[in-house]
Order: sequence, then C-alpha cells, then structure tokens
Amino acid sequence: MPTASLVGQRNRFWILITYVVILFAIHRQAFGEWLPQSTEDGIWLYSAVAVVVLGNLLVTPYFTRPADTVAYVVAALVALFSVSGWSGEAPVDGDEYFWWAVVGVNVAILTTASLAILMKPPHGQETKTSRLAFILTTAIGNPSVIFTTLIAYLIFAYHRDSTDEALLVAASWAIVVPIRPLERILELGQRIQRLWRQLSLRSSLGIVVGHHAPNIVLFQERQGESTRLGDLIETRDESGSRTVAMVLDSVGYSEGRWQRALVLQSEESPSDLTDGKSDSPHVFQFESRDSFENEIWLQRESLIGLVGPNSDNTTINVEIIRDDLEIRIGNLLSVQQSLSEKPVLYQITNGITQEELVEQKNRNGYVRAEARKLGIWEADSSNFTFAQWVPNLNSPVYLLAESSSGSSPDAIGYVPGTSFPLDVQSVNELVTHNTAILGVLGSGKSYLCMELVERLATSGIKVVCVDLTDQYQQGLTPYVDSTKEELEISELQSTGPPGRTNVSLNVQEGGSQNQFRSKLREILSEFLTDNSARMVKIINPSDYEVWRQDSRPYQGNASMATLTPAAITSLVSEILLELLQEGQSVSEQDQDARCCLVFEEAHALIPEWSAVTAEGDQSASNATARSILQGRKYGLGCIVVTQRTANVTKSILNQCNTVFALRVFDATGMEFLGNYIGRDYAGLLSTLPDRQAVAYGRALSCSDPMLVQLNDRLSFLSNARPGDAEE
Repeated sequence: MPTASLVGQRNRFWILITYVVILFAIHRQAFGEWLPQSTEDGIWLYSAVAVVVLGNLLVTPYFTRPADTVAYVVAALVALFSVSGWSGEAPVDGDEYFWWAVVGVNVAILTTASLAILMKPPHGQETKTSRLAFILTTAIGNPSVIFTTLIAYLIFAYHRDSTDEALLVAASWAIVVPIRPLERILELGQRIQRLWRQLSLRSSLGIVVGHHAPNIVLFQERQGESTRLGDLIETRDESGSRTVAMVLDSVGYSEGRWQRALVLQSEESPSDLTDGKSDSPHVFQFESRDSFENEIWLQRESLIGLVGPNSDNTTINVEIIRDDLEIRIGNLLSVQQSLSEKPVLYQITNGITQEELVEQKNRNGYVRAEARKLGIWEADSSNFTFAQWVPNLNSPVYLLAESSSGSSPDAIGYVPGTSFPLDVQSVNELVTHNTAILGVLGSGKSYLCMELVERLATSGIKVVCVDLTDQYQQGLTPYVDSTKEELEISELQSTGPPGRTNVSLNVQEGGSQNQFRSKLREILSEFLTDNSARMVKIINPSDYEVWRQDSRPYQGNASMATLTPAAITSLVSEILLELLQEGQSVSEQDQDARCCLVFEEAHALIPEWSAVTAEGDQSASNATARSILQGRKYGLGCIVVTQRTANVTKSILNQCNTVFALRVFDATGMEFLGNYIGRDYAGLLSTLPDRQAVAYGRALSCSDPMLVQLNDRLSFLSNARPGDAEE
C-alpha cells in the first residue's frame, strides 16, 4: 500500500507546504539566495515543486493515469529543452549524449502513455497490448521517475563542478522521492497510536462465530474471559460494520462458552481496536461504558428476553434470557414497535421449555414465554388501544415492574401486580349488549355480579335479580326495600297454592299461573316506575308454588304440575319486555339501558336443550331467549352467572358481548370461552386463583382479552359505600 494512501488529504497538504519550505532552504544553502533565478541553478527547484511535490501529494497520490503521465513528461521535456546550452557548439564531456539519453527516456514514457490512451477500448474490453501499455505507464510514468531523470541530468550538467551544490540538490531529490520522511513519520505515529490503544484495553474477549439476523451476534468466549448480561462489547454486525453490542445470555458450550449479544444502534462510532482489518472477527470490551447512552442499555435491568420467531399480530413468543427474575402468568411485558411511538404491552399467558442444537451434539435449553397483546396504554383515557402491527424479530422485551393496584372508582379490577385498571367504560353496554360471568363455585363470580349490579343501580338502571341462592338480598341491602320485598313475596305466594285444585275446561285457564302472572306484572310495573332509592328487586323462583293444568279435565280432574324455576324466569323476562314496550314507539327506541335481568345459577334458569330436567324447560328457555334478543331495542338486557357453561342456553350466551371468565374446569366451558378469549387464555382458566378472571367486551376498557385481578369485595364496598359497616 503506498504511503500516501495512509495519509489524509489535509495532512498531505501540510506535508506539501513543509517540503516546499525544505526545498527553498536547500536552495538558500546551496546558492546563497531564497528565490531561485530562471536559470540552470533554479530549474531543479521548480521541477521538484511542480512535478514531484504537487504530483505525489495532491494530484496523483495513489497512482498515475496515462493522461497525467503525458502532462508530467511534457513539463519535463520543456525544462530539458530550455537548458540545452550546448546547442550549436561542440559537446562538453558528453553533456549532449546525457541530454539525449534523458530526452529519449522521457519520449519513451510519453509514447507508452500515448499508446495506453489510444488503445483504450471504448467499452472496457481490454486487449493484451492495451493492458501492457497501461501497466508500463503506471509503473514508469509516475512523477518520481520523471523527476529522477531530470534531476540526474541537471546535477551532471550544471552542478558537477561544485561538490556542495551537487550534494544539496541530490539531497533534495532523496528527500522528496525515495525517503519521504514526513509521510513515514506520520504513518509511524498512527501505528504507535493504534498499538497504544490496543495495549491500553483488555485483550480480545472472544471471536464471532455467527450472526442471527437481525441484530444478534453469537461469539465464543476466549479461555479465561467471562462476560455477563449488560456487558458492552465492540464487534461487527452482520453487514461487517463495527458496532457496540450488549451481552445477553449463554447459549451453550463448545470449546468455550457461546454468548449472544444484541447490537445496539448507537450514534457513537466505536474505536478502531483491531489491526485495521475490516473483517476482524474478534470481540473487545467497550471502554466508554460510563458515557454510553442507549435506551436499550439503560433499561437492561428490566430486559427479560427477545421477540422470537412465529410471533403474530396478537401473540408474541419471547425467548427468556434471564433466570434471576420472578416471572409468572399475567405479568406485563413491554415491546417497542417501529410503527408506534409508545411501547406495546403484552400479557404472559404461558411458558414452554425449548431446546436447540448449538454445535455437533451440544444442545441448549431455554424457556419461551407466550404473551398476548393488550395494546398501547393511553393514560388520558385509561384504556388500551389496538396496535396495528407485529414487533420486529429479536426486538428487546422488558418486564414491567410490579406495583400496587390503583384506586380508580371505575375499575372492576387491575392487571395483576400493576396499577393498570380494567374500567367499566359503559354501564349501558353491560346491559344492552349482555354480560356473562362464568366460573366454578367459590371463584368469586357472585361478588363480581353484585359489584356490577351496584354500578348499574348507582347509574339509575333498574335491576331484577332472579336468584336461587338468596345471596343478593343480603349483599345489595342499600338498594333493596326489604319491607316491600317481604310484602310482595307474600302476595305472590298466596296466588300459587290455590291453583292446584283449579281445573278448567280451557287448559290455559287452569291452575294458578295466570293469577301469578297477573300479580307479578303488577309488582314489576310498580318496581320499574318507583322513583325511590329502590333500584334492585330480588326474585327467587323456588319461593313460589305455581300450578299449571297439564291436561284436559276428566270427570272434574286434570293433571297438574308446578312451574319450574326456568318457567317462572320466562314469565319474568316476558313481563319485563311487555312493560318496557308499553307506551314506547319505534321512533323512541334508543340504546340506553332501562332494566337489567340477572340470571344467578343460570344453568337452572335458562338451561340448554340437552340439560333440561323437566318437561317444558326447553320452551321456557326459548321464551326467555326471545325476550332478551328483542329487549335490547327497549333497554332490556341481562347478566348471566353460571358455573356450568355447557348447561346454559347458547341462544343467550352467544349474545353476551362482555365476558368475565373465572376459574373453569369443564372442557365444554373452556372450548366455548376459547371462541371469545382465545385458546391461550382459555388454557389458563383451570389454574386461575380466586378473584382472577380473563375479561373482554364492549363495556370494558380493553380492546383485547386480558387477565385481571378483580376488586376485593371489602375494598370495593369501602369506596362505594363510605361508612357502611356491612361485611
């Protein structure tokens, strides 16, 4: 490599100035004056400056083109012809022969350069002759060769009688042609600087053995070296550019520990640590750690893994790189997507062990987490908005630090271990688009339902609870008129038993169901129009003995049967729909909820056709379903609460646009819920602790299903009913 190629253009310019000063100083020493005359005594200096200094340092520092050679030779010939003082006289001591020899050499160089120009093919298809002419020109046509021939003639012809002059002119030639001390000194300084930098750093940490594009460097540690998560190294990325990377984790051992490192996009240019070879595979420690500012590195303490392959727009696979963090189902993860300024949040739904081949028979085991997308958290509106795309492969994934739950009055629960709330953003849509609360006994579904009922009541929406458990009477005391309830229960109970002996020729008029229906309609009408604090009414179908005639009379007798809870439930739903329809034209229909019907133990109140236990329950369920389907137009909706999803009519369940799935064991229930919340969340249902649920729906603040820790009942009551000593 020519020395000039190691020296920048700016340095070459200052070297040129220095050489010119040196040449003028030599001329002053040899001839006693600073400015040379336009005679034989000064021609060497002009030639040196014009041909060598300018040519070698500025015009053609790397190689000389044929066209440049022509220019240099012409300048040299002009100088030779201007000093031919012997012309017309007898030659002195062979000067003429020397002059002709120098001219001949320069003419030969000129001829070779001219042939290289003339024989250059128009489309780059070189011949052997043209290539030979080009090689010869670049070899002998550089300024140093041309200047050497000129200076040799000038010393012989004009300075041979003065030893001092001859030596000084020869010294000037030696300085600017073979020795070139300034360039060599600068090159030596650069080498010393590079060597000093190498010696001041640690030796190579290892050697790169591969790249996992994008942005992952795989390197093999050198014996005696050890790196760990967060260490910064200097290496080369998959494109060969030097970069700073952060050590992640160990992926196996084969003739040394194999480590992965994540390439960091830093604006700081890494220092040149190697011997200058651009393809050096060595890995070095990065020394500017204290001043290094990179977002990924600054968040390294919460870095948990990388986005793995086969991720999609709803779920990502995360290669876990840490074993020192407590990770569990429900944790939130943060990933930065290129299309979003804010990070996208995901919730862990599963963990899977994996194994991969490192080299030969060496294998590496690791844990892969599956996480479901929640979206982008919008603090202003306290909800998650949908993120439109999938994160890039090998993007860093961060574990959000756990925090205590917040105190939002709208929150039905919080993402476990965080202050991110799940809000009820629309109590209207809890009713008009129906809600389902599904879970086994003791999982917390009744307390959740009572909380929803309380929110509906405080919003001015009447609630009728069809409850076989008698929990709601006690749990919703502030919204229930107990005295009025006892009186109405007594009135309804009195209408039923006499029907056992009420036989009619018209089967529909037999029994007591018409009397019961009439009284129930009166009671519900009064409840809906009551403007007092009475917002909740409790109906327990098992409290009533209502008879229906089951056959035509024969000799004054007929088959009689009592109404099942499902049949009484159908009466309640039909009457509520009739009352809400009365006096309301089609143009007055709106989406505001007016009354919510709660089905507690819904599998007994609205059973699926395959789960009925009494004749007529299937038709009763169908009647209830029709009322719910039509009721939305009149502000009637429902909340379905059950522990046996498979036994509840799907005509109503399929219309529930808000779902709370608590702990569930039966395969049918999990399969049904999988259509709503996804297979990943459905797979968690059998392991959920009490008061945890996977929630999703129109009435809630999340656009995708998410796992939440539901409100503690006592905590909710302390906020909803300050000073209330209940529970």
